[in-house]
Amino acid sequence: MLKTIVRAVLMYGSEAWKLTKTEAKKLDNFQYKCMKHILRIRWPQTISHQRIQEITGVNRVSDEITRRRWNWIGH
Repeated sequence: MLKTIVRAVLMYGSEAWKLTKTEAKKLDNFQYKCMKHILRIRWPQTISHQRIQEITGVNRVSDEITRRRWNWIGH
């Protein structure tokens, strides 16, 4: 559900965005917050973002946006 709905809406039109480091961090943190909710990881449990990536197999949304932007520019 995260990959099919949330990420699709989150990245809509992202090929044309100017993505700053601050915005990329905010997008990634939102994604990790959603994944923690799906995995039922609550406070005070702590888990690194890297560990969440290993568990879910989902890349950072900022990396995906950057990849899409370079593909869009190249065409």
